[in-house]
Amino acid sequence: AVIATDHRGRVNFMNSAAEDLTGCPLGQAEGRPIDDIVQVLSEATRQTVSVPVWGVLAGGSACGPTNHMLLRGRDGTDVPIESSAAPILTAQGRLIGSVLVLRDIRERREAERQSRRSESQARQMHAEIETLYRTAPIGLSFHDPQMRFVRINEQLAAINGLSVDAHIGRTVHEVVPELAESIEPLMLRVIETGQPVVDAEVRGKSAETGEPAVWSCSYHPLLDSEGELLGINVVVKDVTSIKQAEAALRLRDRAIASATNGIVIADASQPCLPIVFANQ
Repeated sequence: AVIATDHRGRVNFMNSAAEDLTGCPLGQAEGRPIDDIVQVLSEATRQTVSVPVWGVLAGGSACGPTNHMLLRGRDGTDVPIESSAAPILTAQGRLIGSVLVLRDIRERREAERQSRRSESQARQMHAEIETLYRTAPIGLSFHDPQMRFVRINEQLAAINGLSVDAHIGRTVHEVVPELAESIEPLMLRVIETGQPVVDAEVRGKSAETGEPAVWSCSYHPLLDSEGELLGINVVVKDVTSIKQAEAALRLRDRAIASATNGIVIADASQPCLPIVFANQ
C-alpha cells in the first residue's frame, strides 16, 4: 500500500492496495491529515504510535522499514504491517512531501507461527525420542540406507558388546561381523522393498556371557513424503529365556508322552491331562 502526502502530512495520493488496507478510498482521504487515514499501533503495547511520515517530514530522511506494528482498520481489526517512509524532494532538494509504504504481513506472520509450531513439535518429538532411547528396556537403533548406525541406545550397544560411540558411522558388518550374515539380508529386504520385516529371529552368542542367544529383530523403513527411504528403525528384543523355556516345555511334553505311551484323557473344558495307568 502506497500513500503520498504533501509537506504538511495531508494525503494527496493512495493506490488501490492502500484503499483496501485502510478501508478508505482516495476520494474520502484526499486533503486529510495522514493520521485520519492511518492509525498505527505498537504490536507489543497496543498503544498508538506516530505514523513514520511525521519523522520524515521533520527530519527529511527516510525511515524504516520497521515491523512489530499494527494498522487499525475502519472495522476495528488490527493488521500486522511493515512500514517505511521516505521524503519527496524537488530537484533542488526542497522537501515537498512524503511517501508511506505499508506492507500487509499477515501471511508472513502466519508462516512464522507455523514455523515456530513446527519447531516446537520437532523439539518435543526429539525429546520423546531421546527419552525412549534412554529408558526403553529393548534395543533400539536407526541406520542410514547404507546400513550405517546413525544412533543406538545403551541396551542394544550392550547386546553388541560395544559402546554407543563405537557404533556411530559404522556398518552392521563392521560392528557385529559374526551376525552380519543373518542381519544384513533382512535390512537389504527393507531397503529394496520399502516394507518392514517384523519379529525375525537372529541367533548368535551373547557378548556378555558367550552363551548361545536368540534375539527377535524388527526392521521398519523410514520414508519421506515422496516414498524415498531415509533409513531403517531397528527394534531388538532378547528372547533367549523365552526360547529356553519353550524348549524345556517341549522336552517335558515329549517325556510325558513317552511315559504314558501316548495315552491322554481329554476333557473339553480343561487342558489335556496325561494319565499313567499302573497296569501298563
